[in-house]
Amino acid sequence: TLSVSAVNGVTGSVGQAITGSNGGTFTLNADGSYSFNPGTAFDRLAAGQTDKTQISYTVSDGQGGTATSTLTVTVTGTNDAPVITGTATGSVTEDSNVNTSGNLTASGALTATDADNGQSGFVPGSANAAAGTLGTLAITAGGNWSYSVANSAVQYLKAGETKVENFTVSTLDGTTKTIAVTIVGTNELPETLDVSVTGREDPSSLIAVNLAGTDVDGNIGSFEISSLGANGTFYRDAAGTQALTPGASISASSNGAT
Repeated sequence: TLSVSAVNGVTGSVGQAITGSNGGTFTLNADGSYSFNPGTAFDRLAAGQTDKTQISYTVSDGQGGTATSTLTVTVTGTNDAPVITGTATGSVTEDSNVNTSGNLTASGALTATDADNGQSGFVPGSANAAAGTLGTLAITAGGNWSYSVANSAVQYLKAGETKVENFTVSTLDGTTKTIAVTIVGTNELPETLDVSVTGREDPSSLIAVNLAGTDVDGNIGSFEISSLGANGTFYRDAAGTQALTPGASISASSNGAT
């Protein structure tokens, strides 16, 4: 009766876990049955790539006759998803750190570690932007990304209001990662409109003055008198009983006051 008497030239190795010539673990039993565990030795193989590993074994007929042969296993690689680490978020603030091109910018770096040979990296170029994004994002093969948005494009944001912009980048094996950049709005200074009125010089006749302005962040709450001319008196009320002085505040309604 034939039986396996030795593995890799060692009698005591029959039925024991033996490392193959190129990795992986063989267990060859005396009756010729065997099992093989590739472990992590072949994670380096890209999808479809192959490699071989083997052991030698000796067969005995029990009558002193022996023969040696080789057991070879071919391992075919599959895709191993990369591990992506690093900074995948950023933020910019309206009207803050605007560069010479009038843009707000943010940057960061990602690392893609892939057990598959030649797959550790990113597809360089412009990232895929979600619908409605205002800015753009680009990434290098090494994972360094940069974001840019025109400061003029985010002026509509109110103080503390935010807008999140999502971009998708891809590793060399096609795995995707989302980078999210938050735009933070700030308070915009309101603008007053020039007002010109005419009326009679009769002291008993008051001239109505309609103040007006705009504020992209909302409604104007009040107007403040910064200075007054040398002639005439400015009143808070139509009856002319509440004279105003520089520094006085006039409550506004619907971005105006009279």
